[in-house]
Formats: sequence, C-alpha cells, structure tokens
Amino acid sequence: MLRTVCNRLSNEIKTKGFDNLINHQNSQIIEQFDQNITSDEQFIDVVKELVKPFNLNMKIEVLKDINEVLNTIKKPDDSKEVKQEIFLVKIEESLVNLPPNLGELEKQYKNYKTKFDAIVSDIEKLKKLTIEKLLTVGEELISSEGYLENNCPLCLAEKDKAELLTDIKRRITQLEEIKKEQKELIESNTAIQQQIVDAIRPLQPLLDDKQIDEKDNAVHKTNIKAVVKAIKKYHEQLKTKVAGESKLDDENILLVDRKVIKTIQNDCITQLETIRKVRKKDPKWDAHGKINIAAHAYAEIMRLRKEKVAYEKQRDTMEIVYHRFLKKQKEALETFLDTFSERIDAIYQFLNPGEKVENIKLVPIEKDDELSGITIQFDFLNSKGVTPPHKLLSESHINCLGIAFFLTSVDAFNKQNKFIVLDDIISSVSLLQKSSKTSQLSHSQYYIAALIVYTNTINYRLGFVIINNI
Repeated sequence: MLRTVCNRLSNEIKTKGFDNLINHQNSQIIEQFDQNITSDEQFIDVVKELVKPFNLNMKIEVLKDINEVLNTIKKPDDSKEVKQEIFLVKIEESLVNLPPNLGELEKQYKNYKTKFDAIVSDIEKLKKLTIEKLLTVGEELISSEGYLENNCPLCLAEKDKAELLTDIKRRITQLEEIKKEQKELIESNTAIQQQIVDAIRPLQPLLDDKQIDEKDNAVHKTNIKAVVKAIKKYHEQLKTKVAGESKLDDENILLVDRKVIKTIQNDCITQLETIRKVRKKDPKWDAHGKINIAAHAYAEIMRLRKEKVAYEKQRDTMEIVYHRFLKKQKEALETFLDTFSERIDAIYQFLNPGEKVENIKLVPIEKDDELSGITIQFDFLNSKGVTPPHKLLSESHINCLGIAFFLTSVDAFNKQNKFIVLDDIISSVSLLQKSSKTSQLSHSQYYIAALIVYTNTINYRLGFVIINNI
C-alpha cells in the first residue's frame, strides 16, 4: 500500500506537468511585458510603468492594488474582444500538457494490449481463468456460515464440506500465476482509465464555457470535440472482455491526431494576434490586456509552484516512510528467521549427526526491494550458501528438513495444543519396537523414532496421537 501511494503521487506529479505549465505561464508574462518577472516588486514596477501615462493618482504598492488598477482602466465587462482574448488564452493553457498525457496514454495502452493478447492467445489459460472465477465463488459460498450441506453446490455430489473447501483452496492456489496475470491486466486497465480522465479533464471546461458557442469559436469547438472523442475511443477498448475471439484495436488505429491539436494552437495564436493588433490602438485597453493576462499568469505560477511543492513533499515523505518500513520489516523478519533457523538447524543436526549439511537458514527472497518469498540456504561440504535444498539433498533429507520445520513451527506458533498428530505410522512404530538397531530402519522410520526421542530430550513433553488408516 505504501509503495502504491508513492507511485500514485509520482504519477500524478508527472501527469499534472507542473514544469510545462509554469514555463507556459512565464512565456505569457514575457509576451505581455517583454521581460521575465521574478518577484512581486518587479511585477509592480512594470505595472506602474504601463499606467504612468494615465495619471491614475493611486498607490500601487502590493499585488492586491493591481485589481483596482484593472477596474479603473478596463473596458466594459461584456466586451466581446476581452472575453474572446481570455478564452483563447484559456484554450492555450488547456493544451499545454495534452501531448505528453496522450503519449503516456498510448504507451499504457500498448502494454495493456500486449498483456491482453497474451492471455487471449492461450485457450487453456482462458479456461483456467473461467474455472478460477467459479472456484472463487464456490469458496465464498462454502465458507459462508449459511452453507451447511455436505455436498458440492454445483453438481450436488456428496462430499464433506471441509474436504471440499480444502480441495477448492488447493486448486485456487495452483492458479495463482494466472490470477497474477489477470490482476496485472485489471490494474493496467484501471491505470489507463485514469490516464483518459487526466487527458480529457483540461478540455472539458472549454466545452462547458459559453464562449465556445460564439461564432468565432466554431472551429475550435469542432476540433476540441474531435480530440475528446478520439481519446474516449480508448475507453471503449477497455470494455472488451477477455475471451477466445476478443481483439483490441491496434494502437496505431487509436492514435489521436496531433495535427488537430496543432491546428487549434495555431488558430488561437492567429486570433490572439488579430485581437492584440486592434488592442494596441487603445492605450488603456492595451495596458489592461497586458496587465490582466500577465497577472493571471503570475498568480498561476505562484499557485503551481505551491502545489508542486506540496505534492513533492507528500511524495518524499511517503518514500521515507516506505523505505523505513521496509528496513524495519526486514530487520524484524531477519530476527525471526534467524531464531527459527537456529532451531531448524539444531533439530536437523540431531537427526543427522556427523553429516556435512550445516548452517541451515531461512533467508528472504527480495525483488525490487520487496519481500517476494523465503527460501532455505545451507552449507554442504565446501559449498557455502547453497539454495534451494533439492539442488543437493536427497528426498529423505528433504523430508527430514520438513520434520525439523514442523517441530520448530510447533514451538514457535503452537500455544495451546499439547500433542502432535502423526498420520498412518503404526507399521513404522511397530518395526521400531521389534528392531534393536536403528540402522535396520528406513530413513522415514528412523526420523520418526528420532523426533520422538528429540521431543522428549528437550522437554517438549508433547503427547503423540497415532492415526492408522486401516
């Protein structure tokens, strides 16, 4: 969960494109003031210089004073030119992060299609996916308190409820790899849906703005709608179910035409140039336009920088928490495994005196700094840190490791039961009673005898319940 939060914050910072937006707003200020602005004082000085010819006779000392300046020299609020200029600037802002967001969307879709095709192309995998859904539903049903029948709910064949549930869980476990692929596909699908939302979000307010219905914006409206419609085609692909005949459109077919975006940008530039040529003929309107657009851009820069810092602080803090958690988790796990390993090694050495299988340890398996499993490591003759056990050990020795694990787990986790159940070993115990030398016993018989001796030697004081299937 911590890693997921870190990744989401990083992705959101990337999607929001703070640097692109800040650079765009800086370019707006430079275009209006013919210079870059780095402080409030500098911004105020430029405004003072622009309004000096109008003899406004008012103090301009802080940024708030600029609002009064704008109100004094502005054209009427319903001025068609003023509204159109502001709207065109708004369109330009909305398109700043669209190309990189589309690039990310196309990349994610390509990866999703690869995973989708890999599952669909394997018929057996599809069948198993279907069975997995059935088994999962069956497990939920049989595990519920309301299900009391001792039969299969699907075929109604008689079977003990506990045995049936165990069998279903075993089969579900066998399907873990396929479930993992399915989970990755679902996660990829969810990520693309979010990326679609992120790409469309800046464009929707433009379509909701009344100004879009003005005659001068007819082409903009058509082109923006075309872009939104093209992006939504990805969403339709995500509805396709994983089935034998299912196919997704090729990524090249779904590409959003960048020429349309470029056309919108170029049309905005052309219209703005026309409006600003007319604006220059009216000094007050020209000054008002420059100050108004630059003030908006400057305020946006301040907001974006603040928001960026907040996001980065969240991300950095979560990464610190995440890595400290991993460190603590690793330390706690290693302490537990070291203690566990000492007991396993002691039992194994007791059962196999004089053999060169030593320093048996449980060691964590890590992938991308995260725990992905646990394996057994040991020293064998001159080989150090051998893993896994079946690389060098015989089946009987691996069985002995199993006995050592079992006894250690009893000691570690069993806080209530005072007995061990040994299933179907009457013949082994009988042979043990008749034999005077353990060398005449099989490996498994010897281990059974030895573990009984061992548990009494170290005062486990555990009783043994012997079960014979005959």
